[in-house]
Amino acid sequence: MKHPLKESVGNALRRRVPMALYAFPGIDEPYCFFEAATVGTLNDDEHDFGFFYAPFINKGEAPRIIIPCDNTDSMSVDSVGDIRFPVSTEFGLYKEHVSAIAAHHMEQSGGKTVYARRISDPEAVVDWPSMAFDYFSAFPDTFRFMFATPDAGCWLGASPELLIRRDAGSSLLTTMALAGTLRDNTSEWDEKNIEEHDYVTRFILDVFASLGIEAAVSGAEDVRFGSIRHLCHRITAHYSGPIIPLLNALSPTPALSGSPRAEAIDMISLLEGHRSLYGGYVGVNSPSGIRAFVNLRSMNFNHKGGYCLYAGGGITSLSQPSDEWLETEAKSAVLRRCISAHTINPSSAYPNPAYETPS
Repeated sequence: MKHPLKESVGNALRRRVPMALYAFPGIDEPYCFFEAATVGTLNDDEHDFGFFYAPFINKGEAPRIIIPCDNTDSMSVDSVGDIRFPVSTEFGLYKEHVSAIAAHHMEQSGGKTVYARRISDPEAVVDWPSMAFDYFSAFPDTFRFMFATPDAGCWLGASPELLIRRDAGSSLLTTMALAGTLRDNTSEWDEKNIEEHDYVTRFILDVFASLGIEAAVSGAEDVRFGSIRHLCHRITAHYSGPIIPLLNALSPTPALSGSPRAEAIDMISLLEGHRSLYGGYVGVNSPSGIRAFVNLRSMNFNHKGGYCLYAGGGITSLSQPSDEWLETEAKSAVLRRCISAHTINPSSAYPNPAYETPS
């Protein structure tokens, strides 16, 4: 796809300067692009406007924020460097870990852990600006983002999951419980998916209640992402207090970690290792308000072209490794097809989704 901003994005990536490109759900044009003068910290008592991000495990810290610069010639920030990517998750290891997690939750008579698979090709050479605009076009109903900073590297994603929205001058909060996945349009929601979704809804309501926030929950609906469906409840409340403690209390949600959350995070750290920003949150603070989204359907990439993308699923006592693997295939399908379409030297072991259950 040819886009008037593509050259600007490509120039920023080549010059290795901090930058951000994003588009809000339901808005095809214009995309917002800027280069950065500052990569700092977003605090509740400041009015810095820009694109912000936080890791999967943020330890209660304020998110980092990329602040626009009108005069890029005067920038004096550290350049964005390349990073080393972890290896892809092989099915044998995936099966072993998913089976262990399912057995653990069987013993505990409940619970959920979100286990994420990595799909990595450190040697690929990809036309990232072209790939980004194609990926953006594929999911107009999501929050689409591409950014680069010295500490985070380069990231690209399309998130269907709103974490928090609050418009300027308003106390109305909006969020959603988004969990459970089906790969076709005909199946009914089963016990495993309903259980997985209910964990997330209860968690959000408990966080709100702990802060004295009374919330209202809408009826269940389906949210589509490509060929898959997620179960969703939209949640609203009134709250005019500081937003960053609330963001950090909600993130990571059980949709990206599990329940009980602390136990699930410990298991993720043990079996997966470091997730970096995947499963954390990204968003925009502007004069019109603040919007944050969960960082999913995303990937980390570098200037040489290599990448690592993440695809996860909620593991409960009812989970079967082959079914969960196929779910990660479906979740990563469009992203992998976009990568393949813009790969200059296709060295990847995962050029296209196979849609096959490994033996």
